[in-house]
Amino acid sequence: MFVVDPARFAELAGTVRVRVVDRDTGEALTQGVELGHPSGGMRFAQTIEGDTIVFAAAPPGTLELELSAPGYERVQRAVDVVPAGVVDLGVLRVGRSKPFEVRLVDGLGAPLAIPFRASRPELCAGPGDLDMRIGGRANAEGVTSVSWLAPGEVLVQAGGRDGLARVARLVDTTREARIELVVPTGTEVLVKGQVAARGRVYVLYDAAGQVLYGDSTVSLRCYLAPGAYMLVRLDDGRESSRQSFTVGDTRTVVRIGEE
Repeated sequence: MFVVDPARFAELAGTVRVRVVDRDTGEALTQGVELGHPSGGMRFAQTIEGDTIVFAAAPPGTLELELSAPGYERVQRAVDVVPAGVVDLGVLRVGRSKPFEVRLVDGLGAPLAIPFRASRPELCAGPGDLDMRIGGRANAEGVTSVSWLAPGEVLVQAGGRDGLARVARLVDTTREARIELVVPTGTEVLVKGQVAARGRVYVLYDAAGQVLYGDSTVSLRCYLAPGAYMLVRLDDGRESSRQSFTVGDTRTVVRIGEE
């Protein structure tokens, strides 16, 4: 049986502070904001200091801040807590949610009933933020309505498995109410040689600079369209290395540190 020493836990616990405001009115939002474990099995107590939300008993590790205030966009954001440290997330400016439509098609224009992700990059901790996973699944016509985001720049990602290439598109939903994303067939790609470390993430960009993946995984197996790509390593949010590679029509193995 695993037993936690309360005194030891208190010594290691960190503090997370954040202000959440309406981006249009500046009004503070304190309801519907939670900090918990990414698995969803644990939530941590909070207090309100003025209009700042404080979580004073956060265990070390990667936690998840979630905002689900009625009428506002939904936000999930990774938070790295260090032992006995203080993480001040500053101000998160969130907007009123407004639905838009996403349609996914293959390279011939046929509908795809596959999963996708949609997020507003300005609310993420960075390109390697593990929170970029709020998404849905298109129906048989390849269409779905996204109702959890406010208007603005939205990154839509889809594909990467079952022979379909990973693709991403950054769109301005204040101008486009319907987004069509073409997900072509891809080539199998295996990335090897990542070394896991605290605060380290690997970010995969396409030739247009869009984020395809951002994660701390030690290995990556996916499908990509033929073309040029860039794999960047971030340590504590700072770039420490980058490696370019090209994908052709046959299975590609990318080894970190080998151009």
